[in-house]
Amino acid sequence: MSEIVYLNSSNLQQVLNSSQPVIIDVYADWCGPCKKIAPIFQELHHELGNRYLFVKMNSDEQRALAERFNVRSLPTLLFIKDGKEVGRSSGFVNKSQLASMIQKYLGK
Repeated sequence: MSEIVYLNSSNLQQVLNSSQPVIIDVYADWCGPCKKIAPIFQELHHELGNRYLFVKMNSDEQRALAERFNVRSLPTLLFIKDGKEVGRSSGFVNKSQLASMIQKYLGK
């Protein structure tokens, strides 16, 4: 299983070109709902990390990337397949909701 990747401009293309579907958690350290979703994201990474690439992006540190992905609220979850965004979710979601979104947008 791969580690959670922290997205920045240097590794953006590598992440987008991943052979695995990608889930990006866009967060900020000051964001309460982001702090609530972090352990859920970590848990699903441990369960599904062999099938998907789990990525986190700090919107305060990566403002240009947050703008590029048109992030307007936090947390935002982006679902990327074959280099293209295929889905997104804004706001807190619980574990079963996130697992359902992964299945819906990225498949098995």
